[in-house]
Amino acid sequence: MMGQLNFRRVLKPKKTDQYFQTLVSAIIGQQLSGKAADTIEARVLELMKEKNFSPRKVLEADEQQLRQAGMSWAKITYVKNIASAFKSGKIEAEELTQLEDEAVIQTLTQIKGVGRWTAEMFLIFTLGREDVYSSGDLGLNKALRKIYQLESPTLKEIDGIIEPWSPYKSYGSLALWESLDNRP
Repeated sequence: MMGQLNFRRVLKPKKTDQYFQTLVSAIIGQQLSGKAADTIEARVLELMKEKNFSPRKVLEADEQQLRQAGMSWAKITYVKNIASAFKSGKIEAEELTQLEDEAVIQTLTQIKGVGRWTAEMFLIFTLGREDVYSSGDLGLNKALRKIYQLESPTLKEIDGIIEPWSPYKSYGSLALWESLDNRP
């Protein structure tokens, strides 16, 4: 597969300590193009008069103004749920770094609005985990279908393709997104 991909830049999982920021960004970006997500995120940050999201500012934010900035009502609820979890200590950011991938997913998906896809994006783009492939990501699956010339692969077929990539599935994921000139 890797021979069929055109690498224009070095692809590797990112690592950041902006745990809350990246979760909120992931929620805002769900089911949107990268450009639309960036636009809405910029409007929301401008509304909050902040460079980065903080649990306190998200909880204080006026819901109607967030809606006018482009967030759906559901996403507003979800980011406020995340803010509450961080502010209350239900989610301890530093503890997440010590957990195995599945435990991180279990912890984050306890927050209403955070699903497996969001948790998997957090693993790749926040914790820099190297062995993550999100089988629920439409872009990844589109790239696999294109590269492997598959019509409608089953999850079992997808697993059969990506399993040999372990323990570096995240690199394969990044290469697949890159092949679409796209980001999650």
